[in-house]
Amino acid sequence: MAQAQFEGLLTNLMSEENQVRVQAEKIYQNTKKQQPNEILQALLQVGRTSANKDLRSLAIVLLRRALVHLDKEKALWYRLSPAIQTLLKEQLLQGVLSEEVPKVRADFCEAVVGLAGDLFDDGLQWEGFVQWLVSLAQSSVDHQRQSALSIVSDLCHHLQEPFSGNNFSVLGQLIQSSLASPQLDIKIAALNTAQSVILQFPPKYRKEMQNLLPAILDTLAACLNSQDEESACKSLENLINLTEQDPGFFQPAISVVVGAMLNVCNATQLQDSTRQLALEFLLSIAENKPKMCLSVDGFAKNIIYVILQWMMQLPETSLEEWNDQAEEDDDEVDVENYIIAQEGLDRICIALPAQIVGPIVLEHIPTMIQHADWKNRYVGSMAVSMIGEGCASVLKPHLNQVVSLILPLFADPHPRVRWAAANSAGQMATDFGPKLQKQFHGEFLPRMAHLLTDNANPKVQSHVAAALVNWCEKLKASTLKQYLPSLLGALHPLLKENRKQFVSEQVVTAIASIAGCAEKHFTEYYDTFMPLLKEILVMAKSQEQTMLRGKAMECISLIGIAVGKEKFGPDVPAFMDILANIKTLDLEAEDPLRDFVLQTWMRVASCLAQDFVPYLSYTMPQVLHSAALDAGFSVSDSSLLSTADEEEAGWDAIDIGDTRIRVHTVALEEKASACNMLLSFATEMKDAFFPYVQDVSKLIMPLLNFQFHDGVRSACAALVPQLLNCVKSFLQKNPGQNPNILGELFRFLFPALLESIRTNSAEIDVQLITLESLHEALTVLEYNSLSLDEIKTLTHDVFLLAKLSQSRRQEIVGMNPDADRDDSTLIREELKSEDLLLVELAEIVGSLVKYHPEFFMEVMKTELLPLVGTLIQRNCSPAERQFALCFFDDVVEHGKEKSFPYWDLFMPFMLEYANDPSDGVRQAACYGLGVCAQQGKDLFKPFAKKALELLVAVINKPDSREDDNAPPTENAISSVGKIIVFQEAEIGGDVPELIKLWLSWLPIEIDDIEAKAVHKHLCSLIVGGHPHIFGTDFGNLPRILDIFAHCLKEDVDIVEDKKELCNLFKQMQQQMGDLIAKAVAVLPAEQQALLSQALAQ
Repeated sequence: MAQAQFEGLLTNLMSEENQVRVQAEKIYQNTKKQQPNEILQALLQVGRTSANKDLRSLAIVLLRRALVHLDKEKALWYRLSPAIQTLLKEQLLQGVLSEEVPKVRADFCEAVVGLAGDLFDDGLQWEGFVQWLVSLAQSSVDHQRQSALSIVSDLCHHLQEPFSGNNFSVLGQLIQSSLASPQLDIKIAALNTAQSVILQFPPKYRKEMQNLLPAILDTLAACLNSQDEESACKSLENLINLTEQDPGFFQPAISVVVGAMLNVCNATQLQDSTRQLALEFLLSIAENKPKMCLSVDGFAKNIIYVILQWMMQLPETSLEEWNDQAEEDDDEVDVENYIIAQEGLDRICIALPAQIVGPIVLEHIPTMIQHADWKNRYVGSMAVSMIGEGCASVLKPHLNQVVSLILPLFADPHPRVRWAAANSAGQMATDFGPKLQKQFHGEFLPRMAHLLTDNANPKVQSHVAAALVNWCEKLKASTLKQYLPSLLGALHPLLKENRKQFVSEQVVTAIASIAGCAEKHFTEYYDTFMPLLKEILVMAKSQEQTMLRGKAMECISLIGIAVGKEKFGPDVPAFMDILANIKTLDLEAEDPLRDFVLQTWMRVASCLAQDFVPYLSYTMPQVLHSAALDAGFSVSDSSLLSTADEEEAGWDAIDIGDTRIRVHTVALEEKASACNMLLSFATEMKDAFFPYVQDVSKLIMPLLNFQFHDGVRSACAALVPQLLNCVKSFLQKNPGQNPNILGELFRFLFPALLESIRTNSAEIDVQLITLESLHEALTVLEYNSLSLDEIKTLTHDVFLLAKLSQSRRQEIVGMNPDADRDDSTLIREELKSEDLLLVELAEIVGSLVKYHPEFFMEVMKTELLPLVGTLIQRNCSPAERQFALCFFDDVVEHGKEKSFPYWDLFMPFMLEYANDPSDGVRQAACYGLGVCAQQGKDLFKPFAKKALELLVAVINKPDSREDDNAPPTENAISSVGKIIVFQEAEIGGDVPELIKLWLSWLPIEIDDIEAKAVHKHLCSLIVGGHPHIFGTDFGNLPRILDIFAHCLKEDVDIVEDKKELCNLFKQMQQQMGDLIAKAVAVLPAEQQALLSQALAQ
């Protein structure tokens, strides 16, 4: 094909006329397939010689895409003759050298990078390439050095070896001289290359690169001084990327760097986008190297001052316009400085120690809240809502003062300040709940109910409704009950009048949350709200009302769960008919109503449990259809795809060379929702779901390793134990059925589940769910259900996963090249994931030793026990030591005498770690001492008094019941109770006083499992007639009854069976008569009422 003819073909490929372009695409693709040598020669010739720069650019782009392909078999390079390959290499390099148009020259650079990267990835050589690149880097021609910078940056990970040693000086000089260039585009290219070298070359070159910091900052200054803010933004983006990957790089010049960024933030003559990037730099480096930042004098104070000033930059919007904006509409202005600053205040308070940033912010807030200007009062209130998460430890002791600042703002004359007060109320409920709800419900809820009547400001009403959702998340039903008349009385007209849709949507959500919190107390309001909600469901059918309709069905189902099926049941048939008439399969894939319907079915099933079975006949086919949806995954040629295809709604696409990978994300979300719905059905209906177990198990088995959506894999993994439970429940109710079907189902799913665990190591969130599912499956199967070989397999996998975690932990810690304790956010998050992984592995070990003690105690000796012996050492991380302690706890608890040979290894650490700074380690040790006291018999005697001393010290610490300290403290209390019973001889005459002390620590209620065990233990001491339980002259009796009363509270679930506790109290009352009456008389009125109710049952 002659060059002129070929140029005509390329011109047609760019044609705006669809028919011309499609015909050209066919000719091009056919020619490329049939004559690869010729087509690439033609592309190269046009790219090197055409007079039309647009054709040159297109030709080189098509050349690159043809050479590079995700599928090597489709990459044309490997089909070319050696002569053509040599020609291509030579001409591509020559194009970089001689092309004068920057855009086309950049295309040549990209083509060189693509080809070289492919060759290097395959272990092939490009003879002379490195020498050519060195020569290019040393060129006196500016654009050639710029091209060298671009190529080095993109191929950096392949060039470490060629540019190591003495050759690194060539690279360093290239970057340094380019940073000093008067041309900004070369400076920016040098900065980009410097970033790549810093991040990808070995740490030994880091110091040499740090010497360039002044030049790097000069690059930013040069951009700003020349008013080239676009280049300045590119520089800032490069620097921000460095703060995320290697924040310690800035250490030698951190004061200068911080000062420069603060100056940019305060330079009001600059564009907001530039200043925002400077603030982002400061926030990012604070998140990733907080201690380094605090070494800069005034860092926290200065950045907080900038943030508060920016928060004052509220747009001048009329109240009428403001009230017409729905909350989601505010997201459209998220590039405004005040929005960026609000998020920044939240981030800086999380990044830096609360004791440093908290007082600085609190110094400003009172003055702002009392200011005459409404904007100051608004910002003061918003600041309170932003700092709660990060500064909770500083604010909690002074919650009274913080609340006193916010409460007057509920009556502020400016509606936007009242909006901010509602915002603070909602956020504080999240950050300080349930303490805030417990202490200040009387201050907040009446004010929030009053603001709901602010009819002149629907925006305020909507936000108060949203704040109520937050409050209900951590509010007790018994507390909410007294406020239901005022809150629901204010919400009812808002729902009925339907003034603005965004208000109606939020009101419906608030009603659902209130119902969910109030539970049975909502029953008396059911008949008031249900007709209105059903009316919305029937009438709101326009496209604009889709969300309102969806929220209405969501609210109806949540109310149903709250009031129970006895009240909700009569309305269910009509409600389900309405849902059935919404043909979900006929809706567009992007229609949110599809998901609303699926989620609503799930909640109705949760409410009705087995009574939902009649509706499975038409819900299950639709759910199974959605769960089986094709992922919409495709791989195609991307070189000539049309714009319409690229922008197709509901699809995500990524181009790799000449290849486009597309995934139908909306279909995947529906698939995940359907799998979650199957999970809910199986969980709620148990044996009634048995007829569907076979089909569902066949469906999910391949999906356990479905790589395109984490939610699908997670839901299917969680389904495994629930399907097993369905079969187990069915067998219990049908004893004549084949009992082997439970094991058969497990063995059908077990290989895929195990494969999912093994292959998801790179996605720990999914792996955690899968491990939890395996643990739950083992719990369902219970005793002696696994073979010795299966135990060996699982134990070996636990060993491998723990070893891999240990290796990854070392790699993660190594990501901090400064080897200090000033870790980045990324490092902290990844270490936290590793900690959670070890917790799940400990749970699996617990199940194995509990249900298969004989097998496990034998199998663990070869691999797992030696590993645990290394993980318990003092130089290991808290999570590793906790895992080792939990291992020993379970081995002692379930292995009993078989654990005795290992006591000498573990017991010293058990005692030492009972006072460990880590709450997780402390909890495992405190729990373990109780287990050892119970199971160790005479072997524990030498340790009894020391263990008791340590446990009492843990319990008596001033902050032992605060936050994360509470679980280990409660486990220590439980263990003291076990020592009293099982090691009584070793503590002798101290028993009466020790029992009195133990009772003074009860009840416990944070650790639900341990709470029920401890209170059961107390009851057993009473039933067993322990001689010291009631104390001298029954002095302990009032305390015991006070504990009983607390356990019987409506919103408390800390005993296994409240009815049994009531029966025990009745027996005590019958046997002890007047003594009980006298003991009850000294209790507070609330406790007396609870005990009186217990007697009446």
